[in-house]
Amino acid sequence: MRAVMRTWRRRPRRGDEGVTLLEVMIAMSILGVLMTIFTNAVLDVYHAVDKGTNGATVQSQLHLAVERLDQDVRYSSGITAPNATPVGGAWYVEYLTPNPATTQLECHQLRLAPAPGAGSTGAVGVLQLLRWAPGHPPAPGTAGQTIASQIVLPGGGVPAPFQRTLADNKPQPGAPVGGDFVPDYMLLRLQLTSSAGRATSTARFTFTALNTSRDTPSDNVCGEGRPA
Repeated sequence: MRAVMRTWRRRPRRGDEGVTLLEVMIAMSILGVLMTIFTNAVLDVYHAVDKGTNGATVQSQLHLAVERLDQDVRYSSGITAPNATPVGGAWYVEYLTPNPATTQLECHQLRLAPAPGAGSTGAVGVLQLLRWAPGHPPAPGTAGQTIASQIVLPGGGVPAPFQRTLADNKPQPGAPVGGDFVPDYMLLRLQLTSSAGRATSTARFTFTALNTSRDTPSDNVCGEGRPA
């Protein structure tokens, strides 16, 4: 009997025999890093689009409010002094202007009041407009017509929303006696900081009361509508 010699050889490792635990952990780490980068990039794009959309909405809202106020304040015959500190949590300014339908004088009040459930500094409020006939002020707590919302309440670097500038009562230097008189006017300045989502925008508008002059009293009957 002839002996058969068998030669044992190590078989080559095939590719489907699996991977080690270390290789799995390294692959998962790399995949986690890539997913984090991708997710952050997607979130950045989303936030940028969201901020741009909200910013456009805020600006559109404020400009619509300004268009409504421009005609009123332009023909105003007097502007009251705004309150520098909140009264009952709200800021006020009033102006006297003719009603375009009846030509009778009418009081208008702009009120920036906290939104329901809002706190104080950094919270949002609503800009409201109230109207009444002189001598018949609205009852305390009367709701006004909302013309802008999501307005950040003053405090913490946000200034008061209303500022009045009186006409100059001093004679113009060098004006000839009997010469044509060119009056100065009262000015009403609005500075509103609005917030919508991640977007915050500050808008500044100045209105000129063309029916005022240096002789216009610094106060008028419309102050009756403001809380004491």
